[in-house]
Amino acid sequence: MDDVQKMTKALLDCAEAYATENGLESGDAMTALAHAYVIYGFAVKKDDATDQAMRDALIGFVTLSADHMVEAISEKA
Repeated sequence: MDDVQKMTKALLDCAEAYATENGLESGDAMTALAHAYVIYGFAVKKDDATDQAMRDALIGFVTLSADHMVEAISEKA
């Protein structure tokens, strides 16, 4: 999991730098990352996975990530 976290940080650092350099807001960066996530997910799907199965998996992962974000934010308050 450490390598996954390192890759996540690298992607976020790149997105933050690009957004800052180009005057984008955090919502713009989130939208761009979400588009990349979905496109990448479908680009590397396994031959035996249907588009519907990939869609469901991507939605489930985003839901878990959003839940984690809400939990992390509430712990700061």
